Amino acid sequence: AERKHTFTFTYVFDEDDTQSDIYNDACVQLIDSTLDGHNATLLAYGQTGSGKTFTILGEVDDRSEDFLTPNSGIFLRAMNDLLSYKNSNSTTSHIVIGLSIVEVYNDAVRDLLTPTATPKIQQDTVVGVGREMVNHIRDVYKAFKFANEQRAVTCTDMNERSSRSHAVFMVEILQQEKTERNPDPPGFDPNAPSNGLPVKKSKISLVDLAGSERLKRSHAEGKALTEAQNINKSLSALGNVVNALYENSKHVPFRDSTLTKLLKPSFSTPSSKVLLIANTSPAESSFVETCQTLRFADRIMQLDSPTEFSFDVTSEVEYMSKLRCLEELSADVRILQVAEDYELQITKRKLAQGKEYKRNVEKFIADYKAEVEKEGDKLFKYLLNKYLNTRRVVEARVRSQNEEEALRLKLLQEEQSEAGIILEYTDKQEMIEHFMKYHKDIRTLRKNLTELKPALEELLAQEKTTETKTYKQLIKTGKEINKFIKECKELNKQDEEMEEQLVQEEKEQAAAEAKAAMATEETLDSTTAGGADRDTEAGMETVASSRDDVSDSEEGVSNHDPDAGNDNAHWMSTEDGSALNTYVPTVPSEQELRDEENAPVCPSIVHREATDQQNLRHISDMLGTVLKPRHVHIAPISSGEIRSYIGHSAAVYSCDFYKTGEVFASASRDKTLRVWRAESGSTQHILTGHTGFVLSCNFDPTSAHIASCSEDKTVKIWDAETGKKIQTLKGHNETVYCVQYGPNGKEIASTSRDKTIRIWDASSGKKITTLKGHNGSVFCAAFSPDGRKLLSSANDKLMKMWDWTTGKETLTFAGHSTTVWSCCFSPDGQHFLSSSQDNTMKMWNLTGEETQTFKGHQGPIYHAIFVKDGTKIVSASGDKTLKIWDVNAGREANTLIGHNRTIYHCAVFNSLILSCSDTIVKAWRLKTS
Repeated sequence: AERKHTFTFTYVFDEDDTQSDIYNDACVQLIDSTLDGHNATLLAYGQTGSGKTFTILGEVDDRSEDFLTPNSGIFLRAMNDLLSYKNSNSTTSHIVIGLSIVEVYNDAVRDLLTPTATPKIQQDTVVGVGREMVNHIRDVYKAFKFANEQRAVTCTDMNERSSRSHAVFMVEILQQEKTERNPDPPGFDPNAPSNGLPVKKSKISLVDLAGSERLKRSHAEGKALTEAQNINKSLSALGNVVNALYENSKHVPFRDSTLTKLLKPSFSTPSSKVLLIANTSPAESSFVETCQTLRFADRIMQLDSPTEFSFDVTSEVEYMSKLRCLEELSADVRILQVAEDYELQITKRKLAQGKEYKRNVEKFIADYKAEVEKEGDKLFKYLLNKYLNTRRVVEARVRSQNEEEALRLKLLQEEQSEAGIILEYTDKQEMIEHFMKYHKDIRTLRKNLTELKPALEELLAQEKTTETKTYKQLIKTGKEINKFIKECKELNKQDEEMEEQLVQEEKEQAAAEAKAAMATEETLDSTTAGGADRDTEAGMETVASSRDDVSDSEEGVSNHDPDAGNDNAHWMSTEDGSALNTYVPTVPSEQELRDEENAPVCPSIVHREATDQQNLRHISDMLGTVLKPRHVHIAPISSGEIRSYIGHSAAVYSCDFYKTGEVFASASRDKTLRVWRAESGSTQHILTGHTGFVLSCNFDPTSAHIASCSEDKTVKIWDAETGKKIQTLKGHNETVYCVQYGPNGKEIASTSRDKTIRIWDASSGKKITTLKGHNGSVFCAAFSPDGRKLLSSANDKLMKMWDWTTGKETLTFAGHSTTVWSCCFSPDGQHFLSSSQDNTMKMWNLTGEETQTFKGHQGPIYHAIFVKDGTKIVSASGDKTLKIWDVNAGREANTLIGHNRTIYHCAVFNSLILSCSDTIVKAWRLKTS
């Protein structure tokens, strides 16, 4: 028999009704009530695939001015009406509309407009959610499109695009009358100063609930199965809330799920109005779900008005107290179970170990007994044989003596008998006593042998034990000796290989120098004496000094500041040459200049010249010709230091000039960023906020903003004038090593240990794109002068060129033998520079061809940078020196010494250089030979 079901609803719409009919008949009155200060909640409820998302969102026409189509949903129609209301009342009232879009996915709240945010529900309110101010329907469309792309959907057997989360569109409205006292509209910040005039606040919540589904029909598996279980759980919690309200229960379980916590104000606030749209499916297979949907809607219809609903706070507190007690008891039970299981496992493990130990001991005792019995038998047989042999020897000797004595007596008797003389043999008794004494000695020897047997056995056992220990010790010592011999052989092999390599390099260098010397000799022979002098001076300017030349001449050459003779030379100047301060360096007198020119030659240079002459004679002997000495250019070494800036308590990893050069910043291991006044040396700001080492800093070329990055995986942007933090950029999963502004200050690039480069919008802080391709930590990134390209260097020995606007890699450069620490473009953008752990710098063109290699540092080169005109390069190294290089000549121009530790970074502004090492930042004058 057919069962009849009776349900009560306010409106009923069928397949002939349009989206416009539903909005005008059921929703307009609800939207209008919010303009009077009420809070309105509209929920779309039903099984999956029944059209809930279509009812709330519908279709969008981005070519239309209002983005509406006949199939547009309630959301766009309501926003059009609210914006029309705002425009029509703009002359008399301030109307502010804010839009937030969140979803409840797997019982957790996610912000669809700000994916990096972490919203939470506190005191029945969602906090930490981004809010977009909308003044035009196009603003609504952009936010709607972005949020819709972020929403979780999947394909099931019941719905091709099944929503896997509950979406909530929250529209907040502020209204205030316009007067002379409040020319500016009110804001949503509760801490903002008030103008004293009343503000009408209201809120519209459009909820697109995810559809319930039966797993045997949707066939959801894996991730989709987990999502379906969470959806059904939250809808079940919503049903329990509605049933509790329907039955006027003292306790309403709003806290059973995130969805019910979010909707609690809609059901319990007196000023709230709720409209439930029940979407049903006409399919016969969905009859059960349709009945459940209609029954749920009927329960909502029968609820009392929120104004009549009395929320019992006492019962809620009592319920939460009992719930906490139950959770504590459950936790205690779990802890006891775990502890008992742990103790049981430990006992079983100890028992098993004891049984195993007992078996091993029994086996050892049995083996020992068998060995003792075996060795005891051998010892007894040995002693017995020795005893028997001794006995046989003694008895044979006694028998021999007895026989000789008997024979002698017999002969004597015969002689006496023959002579007829009877003699008294007086010595016969003495002979017998002697014989008995001899036999007694034999018995004593036998007794002593018997008593000696246990002692001999014990002695043999001790000898065996000592031999075993000595044997094991010899084996151990032999293994150690073999290991030592093997290591010595490997070291000898490495030494032989290194010696062969050094010999080969010396031969190649000697041949190259011989060839260059022969060319120089031919040039010198073809010119006059005056010309020879000029050629010698030219040779000093064109032949690059080697690394050994630099190290040998550290104290031998000193150059004057090229600006020292100019009375108008300032300590610092802007890009257009205007002075920043009134400090003028002291101009040396003519006598000081003459004294410096006539200074004695450093002994190390004399020694080097003598060594060069010996090498020249050696090469001449090898080539069979006489080579003349040539003049070699020696890059000067000087301490052009102007000032030291002391304040950090740990190593300084990075520094950068402000665009005017008046101030600079430094990043340190002490987790701070300092802003210094360059002229006075005082600290303008100490910026704290990073929780790890601050590894890099960079000024915005267009403003006073400065970016810093840290091992705490964040990038922070600061105002260098006020010393306040502007925003924090989060997204990297590992330490951030480098941060760099684009040339127009609109973009920021950051590199990380997670092998990625991220490009950020400098104003909004949102991520633009992520560049992936390196196989190691990315240590540096640099924009091209036009801002279109990005260069990166990494631990995988490679450099990569990117078109960051498309996120594509355009070129890969390989040439260094190990980590590439830094990279930068030349000022004209036609070349770029790289510095590496292999103690070299390389210059490349944009086609990937290596054009120059700079060698001279005796340690890793951690940073290198072009000066403004592109004719010089400044490099910072682990050998504690700064070097200045002539790009056109391809050689070292000067070496600056003064640091006592590794120099991690350097920066250049006009003719000034900054370098950072240990806890000190130093300023230098740019000098060349």
